[in-house]
Amino acid sequence: MRLNRLEIAGFKSFPDRSELTFDHGVTAIVGPNGCGKSNVVDALTWVLGEQSAKSLRGDRMEDVIFGGSDARKPTAAAEVRLRLSGVAARGPSDGGGQARMAVPVALDTDGGLHGGAALAVEEEDVPLIVRDVELMRRLYRSGESEYLIDGENCRLRDVQDLLMDSGLGVKAYAVIEQGKIGQILSARPTDRRQLIEEAAGVTKYKSRRRAAELKLEAAQQNLTRVDDIVYEVEKQRGALKRQAAKARRYKRLREQLRQWEKVQFARRYRLLNEAIDAARARLTDARTRESAADTALAALETTLERLRLELTEADAATTAARE
Repeated sequence: MRLNRLEIAGFKSFPDRSELTFDHGVTAIVGPNGCGKSNVVDALTWVLGEQSAKSLRGDRMEDVIFGGSDARKPTAAAEVRLRLSGVAARGPSDGGGQARMAVPVALDTDGGLHGGAALAVEEEDVPLIVRDVELMRRLYRSGESEYLIDGENCRLRDVQDLLMDSGLGVKAYAVIEQGKIGQILSARPTDRRQLIEEAAGVTKYKSRRRAAELKLEAAQQNLTRVDDIVYEVEKQRGALKRQAAKARRYKRLREQLRQWEKVQFARRYRLLNEAIDAARARLTDARTRESAADTALAALETTLERLRLELTEADAATTAARE
């Protein structure tokens, strides 16, 4: 892997777009104190994914944006582009048919790979395509940040995966600052081990193993929750089963009750119809007797009236005879 070009715009002391090209051999930046030599290294570490503002000699991440001067206005954003060659990326696999980004590997580019030349390298039965890659990071004053790989938006994790095992990570050995050798020598064994693993190219496998372990742990937690849910459901299942049996028995008894109620209502209906028919017969008979009684009463009243007339006539005759 080789650093080809660094383009800076609006980053710290670079208000205008500045381009630094790194040819073969050693490139040295020489200048007086305060001319911005360290800002070049800060731009390099920043585009590689540095998240600490203190590591960039600032209080806030927005401090990396050019703050203006007497003759220039502040810029609205900071942007850094980094061009790398000899970056190995996974091509599409034979079975899956999907392209996956792989971590780059340090290759012996004796003579260099120029003009985006590609080289296929077999690793884990998936071809690695060695190509040129352009990284870009942009930060606005609003706090919004963008990462791009070859002009396409991506995540910080994608950039970190791309640079893993290449020595270009934020905490890797590619950038050696003043006093860094002393820090490495006086560092704890675990910190030195991280540098050795980065140089040996095993960091990506440990990262993948850690990611797989996290996925397995999450799956185990999900299985535990599923077991708890199954246990609770089984506890409720017995009660629901009893309730369902009671509901079926209630339904059966209610159907039987409705059948017996229908029988009872039919019997009562028949008895009431018979009582109504008997009452109607008695009413008819009573009306018949009433009619006969009315007829007899009318005859008796006629006879009584006739007898009264005869009595009156008899009384009149008797009176006349006496006179």
